[in-house]
Amino acid sequence: MLSVNVMYTPNTRYQAESDLTDKAKREELDAIIHQSRSMVLKSLSLPTSISDDDDRLKGIDPPFKTRLRLQSKDLLIEEEVRRRKYECRTVLVWRCI
Repeated sequence: MLSVNVMYTPNTRYQAESDLTDKAKREELDAIIHQSRSMVLKSLSLPTSISDDDDRLKGIDPPFKTRLRLQSKDLLIEEEVRRRKYECRTVLVWRCI
């Protein structure tokens, strides 16, 4: 996976804080993080029931938290792409009517 540095502006920070305080968006983010965690653990052939500080997660390269962050980011990007494609199709349908 390729790591991309993102420059945060005051607006993106405000948006992130806003998303975390919005209950629906927070639940969606929590679900994505949970799904990412399951995917990372399965890729390591580990059970999803282990805790984040389990000894089997120590010493792996890249570290578990880094893998989790990258997987979460990938899922968020995929979701945003799906959302934009859906919006684009919706706009095209309305233009054709």
